[in-house]
Amino acid sequence: MEKGAGKLNTLKKLFALSRDAVIGVNKGAVVFTNAPAERLFGRDPTGERVAVLLPELDEGALFEDCVTAVTINGAGHTVSCVAHEGMQILTVLREVAAPVNAGAALISRMRSEAYRLRFSIDRLLASRPDEDEYVRILYHSFYSLTHLIGQLSDAEALSRGDMPLRTATLDLGTLARELTDSVAYFVRDRDVTIHFEAEKGPFIVSGDRERLEQLLLILLSNALLHARPGGIIRIGLESASRSHILCVDDDGEGMDETALSYAFSLREDASPSFAAGGAGMGLYIAYALARQHGGTVLLRSAPGEGTRVRVTLPAHEGFVLHDAPREPARGPELILTELSGVLGAEAYDPKYRQ
Repeated sequence: MEKGAGKLNTLKKLFALSRDAVIGVNKGAVVFTNAPAERLFGRDPTGERVAVLLPELDEGALFEDCVTAVTINGAGHTVSCVAHEGMQILTVLREVAAPVNAGAALISRMRSEAYRLRFSIDRLLASRPDEDEYVRILYHSFYSLTHLIGQLSDAEALSRGDMPLRTATLDLGTLARELTDSVAYFVRDRDVTIHFEAEKGPFIVSGDRERLEQLLLILLSNALLHARPGGIIRIGLESASRSHILCVDDDGEGMDETALSYAFSLREDASPSFAAGGAGMGLYIAYALARQHGGTVLLRSAPGEGTRVRVTLPAHEGFVLHDAPREPARGPELILTELSGVLGAEAYDPKYRQ
């Protein structure tokens, strides 16, 4: 008992002068906090269950070093979790800020201009069908622009909490496998392998099919963007007691501590090493989409060691699949849009246009 008390006293002294909020967790219960944590929560939460204090955080995930985002007092915060001698040390790194404020009118105007470009490309293709090479380049530009506009619009809606969901009861395993197969087709000429493997399902969840596809595509896009030649991206599904866990692992370049601390942030000073190749909004959108579905996103990464992502979603208790009414088939447009920062112009063949 004295040994355990001595360890707690040592940890309290170690983190007492930290300006970050620090929470010590042992077997799912808060065993110590520092002054910044007590100010953040407005009380000393020692003795409380972390599942009550931070309900978005899956207790089972705390045994793995990771970075995630949680809601505290109505605001999103990036939190690191480090395992230490059977305990978990949670550190609130920063508030997840969403300074995107493009405005509905500006986004609408940008979208109109994008579709004027699309109309011009279609007319060019109709009048000069032999110009496929240049048309592919133009289509790629259109989808890249559409992707940026979509991210601006989604980030604004998610930060306000007013993105509508077309909720359905669906099998996450079927969704992930079909989408992974489609992405593998589009990147078949790249020197990277995409491998899907899942435990025995079904993996029934309640959610918006297109938004869950968007979430997975964001994670696949990030993995592809940072993949090494000959690398492997592994997508898998696991089941916990009351949740399903979507896993996306790569053996790419990985992220350093600074990039990890900004992973879910939309701040203008976000680490350029993480945002390279994109607008820097992807993981914020993925986190916010998971949160809207009652889940969370956990990251583990290190330079040269790749990145591991875990998306935890609540398991639906029923087994009856009931899909929501769906819009007319979009074909591969969602993939072409979300992967526009990864795919080359050769993927934007006119035959894929709607």
